[in-house]
Amino acid sequence: MHDLSMTQALSIWSDLEAAYYGKNSFGSDTAEIYIYRLMPFEPLVARVEFGSSPVGKIGEDAMNSTYRQASESLHALLAHFSKTRDARVEIEGRELGEWLRSACYMHRVHVKVVPR
Repeated sequence: MHDLSMTQALSIWSDLEAAYYGKNSFGSDTAEIYIYRLMPFEPLVARVEFGSSPVGKIGEDAMNSTYRQASESLHALLAHFSKTRDARVEIEGRELGEWLRSACYMHRVHVKVVPR
């Protein structure tokens, strides 16, 4: 979570709060989180996102590193939310766990939030 800006963290937190209260616009208790919202700007990754190819191994490493950081930030934010709000959190139907740190989602995830 240390890689997220305050704006990024609060924006996603708001989606989680809405899901927690069953009022998320995506589907009541489910938030739709796009991975790019968890990413810092990385020029080589941005080139890939817009259809250009990365510059060899450096571009591939930058992409992998950026998505890995996004997964770690997502895990940290969801774990903190779960603890703070005493909520059960599921990502794509799986209970929140350490597995998320290395899941490397590249597009979006559906996060279900249910009060305990």
